[in-house]
Amino acid sequence: MFDIFDYVTEKNLKIDIIWNKSAKRWMLDNQQFVNDDDTILLYFTKGSFEGYHYEFQDKDQNLHNSNGPAAISPDHIEWCIHGRRHRDNAPAFKSNNSEKWYVNGKLHRENGPAMTYFNICEYWYINDKNITDEVKEWLTENNINWKNMTNEHLIEFKLKFL
Repeated sequence: MFDIFDYVTEKNLKIDIIWNKSAKRWMLDNQQFVNDDDTILLYFTKGSFEGYHYEFQDKDQNLHNSNGPAAISPDHIEWCIHGRRHRDNAPAFKSNNSEKWYVNGKLHRENGPAMTYFNICEYWYINDKNITDEVKEWLTENNINWKNMTNEHLIEFKLKFL
């Protein structure tokens, strides 16, 4: 498979991946670029602003990469499956000041806050429902620091909030 990252690094280029309508495929210098899971690299640039940006999309032009992040830029990285943020057991969106955990496009985390900002503000979500107030009350009542929850605490949490 054509490796666009080696190509860009070797040539130190600013490039665009373009859709070739007649060939119905994504092309770079007349070479097709398709990832192993039929995603395409939509855009990559080096030098137009500080850093870089790339996105993988499925045939319907939704952000998609089942093998890693679907979009990376200097200010964020995100994992998507067919346009919906998704990542198992890790944040699906990360920036310099925030993390957001998604499952099938819904804010969701079963062992901690689904959204954090500046490592200070924490918001708890289960299946896109904000349960922050209830969780904070439960943690306070039971004198639990969520960062040190035991397996027993996690079971209690799941029984109460899932």
